[in-house]
Amino acid sequence: MNRLVGLIFLSFVASILIFLAVGYRGWSCNDAILGPLCYSDNVYYTIGILLICVGLLAFFMAILFIHYLVEGFNWSIYVAMFCSSVAVILGLAAVVYFIYNKDYACPYIAALGVGMAAGLFTLLSFENSE
Repeated sequence: MNRLVGLIFLSFVASILIFLAVGYRGWSCNDAILGPLCYSDNVYYTIGILLICVGLLAFFMAILFIHYLVEGFNWSIYVAMFCSSVAVILGLAAVVYFIYNKDYACPYIAALGVGMAAGLFTLLSFENSE
């Protein structure tokens, strides 16, 4: 149970970090990634949409962990593992797309949130491989 509470906490922290990265006004366009200055550039728009999807998936994982904690259904862990794998793929795609098209230094908040999503996927994979 303590491990599950830790996973819930990590999921919430990852989603908060991703949403902070979307609202962060220090991107190279000097605005939030979906703000008016960045909105006209398709690269920032694509990265913003990908990061919002990652944040929503991380939040959905936390809800699935809470559902598993309360109800005890095994399917919710497997759905959370699938959501974490999709979140990792989308998050890494956003970071690599940004590095390839704009700058070598993706904002650290986004990279940290994606790293936490990757860590969640790794933890879930090893925990449920039995």
